[in-house]
Amino acid sequence: MMNHYILLFLILIFFISLPSIHSQDIIATPCEDMAEVDFGECDMYMGVGIINGVCTNISGCGWDVNGVDYSPAFYNSMTECNSSCGNAIECVDSSQIDVSTACPLAFIPVCGCDGVTYDNECNAFYYGGVTSWTEGICETTTIEPCSDLGGVSFGFCTAVLGIAVVNGSCTYVSGCSMMIESIDYSPAFYMSVEACVSACENPIGCTYIQALNYQAEASLDDGSCLFAPCNNGCDGDVDGDSSVTINDILLLLSNFGAICQ
Repeated sequence: MMNHYILLFLILIFFISLPSIHSQDIIATPCEDMAEVDFGECDMYMGVGIINGVCTNISGCGWDVNGVDYSPAFYNSMTECNSSCGNAIECVDSSQIDVSTACPLAFIPVCGCDGVTYDNECNAFYYGGVTSWTEGICETTTIEPCSDLGGVSFGFCTAVLGIAVVNGSCTYVSGCSMMIESIDYSPAFYMSVEACVSACENPIGCTYIQALNYQAEASLDDGSCLFAPCNNGCDGDVDGDSSVTINDILLLLSNFGAICQ
């Protein structure tokens, strides 16, 4: 009888020592087709993954779905996905590219398997070299304003695209296009350094407290400060409008206690 208890005890210890299946994370494999996976209706850009056998830009709410970690199946770019998952040759056939072919000017857009929108099937076949496409333009992902573009390559063209945040600072960015692999980066670009800094770094404006248009929230002076004339022949005319009004008193009081340099 004692032997039965010992045997039951050993069996119990054995099952307790087994790892729990439910406690282990299930991790997707690289290049796994995620056509049937619902990542949610969020606008967050997650990366490039395989959908129905083709590298596709994917947006969603997160990489963990129903206890499965799909992050290993995502790539940073269409090129990396095609190269890693072996469908680069299947998608683009360089032997069929012939830029001397006169394609029609008709705009009947198709979305190539490389994620690029072509004007028509002729352009896709002879100019892009893609072997498959679908009707209509490719779905694009739009980047938010002030997004840091430090890790983005816009090509080796020398054309200045604009000013954008690169590694935390507003700087000039050159390249071939603001559209890279169906991702629209145009909202992250600005027409001037001042506009970029104002929107993405520190507010700019008039930082001189003695100025008529002093901006307390500004941390970078943009040269827009306006000062009252030293002497316009009208004592008390602080704002320089050739009359002494309540506005002059308010301006004077607003600068009360200021230490002039």
